[in-house]
This record gives sequence, C-alpha cells and structure tokens, in this order.
Amino acid sequence: MATKHVSEVFVPKTIELDDTEKSKLQTDVQKIKKKKKGGSTTRGVVYLGHIPLGFYEPDMKKFFGQFGRVTRLRLSRSKKTGRSKGYAFVEFLHEDVAKIVASTLNNYLMFMRLLKCEFMPKDKVHPETFKGCHKKFAPVKSASVAADRHNKTKTEAQVKRSQARQTKKSRAVLNKLSEMGIEYSLGGVEVCVWIDRVKLSEMGIEYSLGGVEKTQSPVPQMIKTPGGKLHVLKEDSGDAEVTFKTPPGAIKSSRLSMTPKVKVVQRRSKRLQK
Repeated sequence: MATKHVSEVFVPKTIELDDTEKSKLQTDVQKIKKKKKGGSTTRGVVYLGHIPLGFYEPDMKKFFGQFGRVTRLRLSRSKKTGRSKGYAFVEFLHEDVAKIVASTLNNYLMFMRLLKCEFMPKDKVHPETFKGCHKKFAPVKSASVAADRHNKTKTEAQVKRSQARQTKKSRAVLNKLSEMGIEYSLGGVEVCVWIDRVKLSEMGIEYSLGGVEKTQSPVPQMIKTPGGKLHVLKEDSGDAEVTFKTPPGAIKSSRLSMTPKVKVVQRRSKRLQK
C-alpha cells in the first residue's frame, strides 16, 4: 500500500488527474508557494462550468485541494429544488495557482462531460459571488414546497380553473351515483346527462329545447350500472304497505325515479350524423 502524504488527498480514480499532469501541476504549485512565502498573497477565482451530476462541494474541495489551498467554494443551487445548476466558483489562496488550474483543467473529461474552467480577474468577480459559501446547504423539503404552492395567493383565472376542475369531478361522482339509483346532492352541483335524440324517440320521450318531457315511462327489465347489470323489480301501488328484501343483483323500480337535479345536454347521434 502506498504511503499517504499529508499534502495529498485521495479522490476517486474517475476524477483524478494523470500522474504526469499531477506531478507537473504540483511542481508548478510548489514553485509559486516558495515565491510567495513570507509576503502578501493575492487570491484567484476560477469559474467552473459543465459540472457533472454528483460532483458536489465535498468532492470539489478534495479534488481542487490537491493543487493548492482552497479558501472559498460555492456551487450554485436552485432555491426551489436545491439541485445543482451546473456551475460553481472556486477561490484559491494564490492567484497564480488559480491560473494554472484554469489552463490545465479546461476541457478536462470528467464523468463523460467536458469540465469548463476559466480564470476570473479581480474586477469581474461580483462582491456577493461567495455569499453563504460557509453555510451548510439544507435540502428543501418537498412538503414545505407543496405547502407554499398550496397557500400561495391565486389569481382570478387560477381560481376559476380550480373551481371548474372540482365541479367536473363532482359531476362525475353524481353521475355514477344516479346510475346506481342513489339520490345525492353536492351543494347545487348539477348532474350532466348526455341525451341521444334517437334513443329518446325509441323510448317514447319527446325532446324540446326547454328540457325533456316524459310522456311514457316504461320500466326496463334490466339496467346497466358501473358495477354490472341489475334486474328491475316492478312495484305496484298496493305494495307500498308490504316491505320485502331486495335480492342481490336487483333494484326496485321506485329507486329508478330517485335521481338528483339533472342538467340536460344535447348530443347528436352517430346515426343522425351519417
């Protein structure tokens, strides 16, 4: 096993430099450190672009720390989702080290992506470039994002769309209940029933623009429901005083008339269109 030096940091082989490039870079960095030793140093900033997914702050500090001392690092993240935006800024203690890193690692292949490195002069560095770089990033919770979206003040158009969706769902529920012979109402929500004029004429029902007028009410022997077919038990007026249990797979004829408020919508028959 190789001896671990204090100045070296072991990183995954997929993002480690070649031995020749690494030795050359370390030699240049050592020359700069000896030259700057004992005097004031000017820090240098490097812009990183095309950062691959999964290459985050801890890995960046280890990777760039082998070239020189990294004083500050900031990876740009989305405030909404917390995901990386694909670019970052790295500040080195020595400006010359930053220039060498930018020239050496530009277009460096990392995780099947070409890493873009560019040295930024001092006059082009924004004062708030490294704002919040020392704070640990806290991932945004999906529950808080959903709560903020739900509690956000909606516009008039958004309110109308929301009400239309809710009304459509309520009508669908009422339609299913009415087909099963269950009477139910939801605060004035009307049930939308599609009318086929040919079928109405075959059943002896006259259709008008004002609605439907029932002239004959033949009791069908069987009806179709979402749960399957049901046999209809005909009831006479004399059966009002006699109560009996409805067998399974059947429904009383009196239940067929128990329907909620109905809104009639005309639909042209396919046979008429031909």
